[in-house]
Amino acid sequence: MYNNYNINQTVLSIKTDWEPKENHPARMINQIVEDLKINDPYIFGRPRKYDLRVLLKLILFAYTKGIFSSRRINTLAEENLAARWLTQEQVPAYRTICRFRISDEVENLINQCIQKLTKYLKQNNFIDPHGVRFSFYAFCKRKDKYGFIREFKEYQANKYDNDFQVDNRAFTKSGNPRKISINSAWEYFKAKERKLLSNHQTGSIYGQRKIDVESVFGGLKACLGFKKFSVRGLEKVKREAGIALMAMNIRKLVAKGTNYNCFINQKKRLVKIKERFSLISSIYLKDLWHSPLYLFV
Repeated sequence: MYNNYNINQTVLSIKTDWEPKENHPARMINQIVEDLKINDPYIFGRPRKYDLRVLLKLILFAYTKGIFSSRRINTLAEENLAARWLTQEQVPAYRTICRFRISDEVENLINQCIQKLTKYLKQNNFIDPHGVRFSFYAFCKRKDKYGFIREFKEYQANKYDNDFQVDNRAFTKSGNPRKISINSAWEYFKAKERKLLSNHQTGSIYGQRKIDVESVFGGLKACLGFKKFSVRGLEKVKREAGIALMAMNIRKLVAKGTNYNCFINQKKRLVKIKERFSLISSIYLKDLWHSPLYLFV
C-alpha cells in the first residue's frame, strides 16, 4: 500500500509516542530524577515556566551525549527523540538552560542524585547483574599457590525467584547451583586501607605517589568529550562539574547493564550478600572502582 507523505497537511498535535529501550541512558535518567520526588511548588516570585525535573533530565541527558553548550542543548531538545521523550516536547530556551545549570537548585538536585545513586550501588551489591540472589551456605578453606591457607564464606544462589519459580540463572551450565566465595579477612584489610586513605594525614602521604593524571579526568575528556567548562566562577564550575560527573555515572551504569528498577523496589527484595562496588578516591569522593564511577559531592 502506498503511503501518502505530506508534511504540510494539517494535523493534531500529539506527544511523542515513543519510549527508549530498557538499557537506554534516557530511561535511567528518568528513573533517577523521578525517584527524587521533587516537590517545589510556586509560592513567591515569578512562576517557573518549566518543571525542575524537565530541566534536570534534559541537562543530564545532554551531558551523557557530550553536549555542554546551552544552545546545543536547546537544539537537542528540539531534534533528539530521546530528549523530546524526557521533556515531553517541552523546549527550554538556551538562556533558561544556562541559568538553571548554575543555580542553587541544580547543586542541591545533583547532590540528591548522587546520594540516591551511591545508596543504590551499596544496597544492590548483594545481587548479581542478572538479578540472582545469594544466601550464606558454608565456611570453607583453600590453599593458594604460595601455600597459605585462606578461609572463605561461601554463598549459594537461591533456586527460586520472588515469584517462587525456579530461576535457571541460579545454576551453572552443568546444572549445579552457582556459588560465591568471600574472604572476610581480605575485606577487613581493604576496609582498613580505605579508612587510612580517607584520613587527611595518611591520605596526603599516599597522594604524593600519584604522578599520573587521574582516570576521572581522562574519562571526562576522552569518553565524554568534556574538555572545558562553560561557566565562570568557583561555585558555578562546581555545579557544572557535578552535572558532568553524574552523566559519567549514568553512562557507566548503562554500559554495565545495571537495572535501576531493582533499587526502586528495594524494600520488596531480600537482603543481598556482598558489597561488590567499592569507590576509589578522587576530588569529590573517597572511594571508586578500578573502572571507576565518578561521583561528585
